[in-house]
Amino acid sequence: MRGRVEVTGLPVVETGSGRVLGRVKDLAFDLGRGRLEGLVVGTGRGEAFLPFDDVKSLGEAAVMVETGTVLVPGRRPDRAESSPDGTDYPLGKKVLTRDGRVLGTIDDVIFDPESGAVWGYQVSAGFLTDFVDGKKAVPLTDELVVGPDSVVVPDDELRRPADGPGGT
Repeated sequence: MRGRVEVTGLPVVETGSGRVLGRVKDLAFDLGRGRLEGLVVGTGRGEAFLPFDDVKSLGEAAVMVETGTVLVPGRRPDRAESSPDGTDYPLGKKVLTRDGRVLGTIDDVIFDPESGAVWGYQVSAGFLTDFVDGKKAVPLTDELVVGPDSVVVPDDELRRPADGPGGT
C-alpha cells in the first residue's frame, strides 16, 4: 500500500530513454469508484495529466512510463476526486466513531500502487500520538460515511495501513 504523500514529488521517467517528463504534483482519485484515476505532473510547460492506466510501475524512487507516453495538457480532465459540493473528498475532515469519539483527521489516501484501487484513508491523531503509536487508517467500506463535515466510521474500524484489507 502507498499513500498520496509518498508519491508526490517523484519523477516520471520513460523506461526506454531514461528521460524525466516531470514530477508528480498531485494524485487524482475517483473516490466514488475507489480508484486512482491518474497523476498530475508538473512539467517545464505547466501541469499535465497522466492517466493511471499509462503508468508502467509506481516505484519507491520514480513513476515509470513507456517511452512515447503522452501527458494530457492541463491539471486533469475533471476533478475526479470529489463531487461538485466536495462532500466525498475526505482530506482534512475529522474522523468520528458511531459512539461519538474523535479518532483524528484524515491526512492521506492509501491505495494499491499496482491496481490503483483505493484501500482507505490515513488518520492522524496529532504529531505526538502519531509518533508514539504510529498512524492508523480506516478502510474504504460500505459502513464508512463521508459527509460534508466529517467521516463517520464503525467503533472498531481503525487499523495500521500495513495491515491491509484483511486484518488488524
